[in-house]
Amino acid sequence: MDQVIAFSVIETHTSPWHAHIGRALLESEGIPAFLGSEHIVSAWWPMSRVFGGVRLLVRREDVAHAQSILALRDQGHLEAALVEEFPPELRRCASCGSEEFFERRNWPAIALAFVLLLVCRAIFPPAKYIKCKLCGERGQ
Repeated sequence: MDQVIAFSVIETHTSPWHAHIGRALLESEGIPAFLGSEHIVSAWWPMSRVFGGVRLLVRREDVAHAQSILALRDQGHLEAALVEEFPPELRRCASCGSEEFFERRNWPAIALAFVLLLVCRAIFPPAKYIKCKLCGERGQ
């Protein structure tokens, strides 16, 4: 006789991307996880609430362990450990050595993107760039 495996829903998401992050986290901890309604929500996103969102499923015997891992994620412990292990690199201005920057949008590129959208029906999002607050040097 076939063995029946029972699954439990431990989270629901309106976005398949967020559900995949939760699934990947659980699988990295050795807990097999699956997504339910992922494709219908991807294909028809405005109706995601009607279909109950994307469901994150685990085996019944793994529910407690999975919930404890997701609770650590929600409390920010995993992010803090990641930042501790891989500290963010500080950017420095090549001209003056300043560490203070602000982001700027490239408005001509945005205007070109809208023209391409209207004319060619294709859009390529313009890249952001950073600018030094102290000397005005433009960076990548």
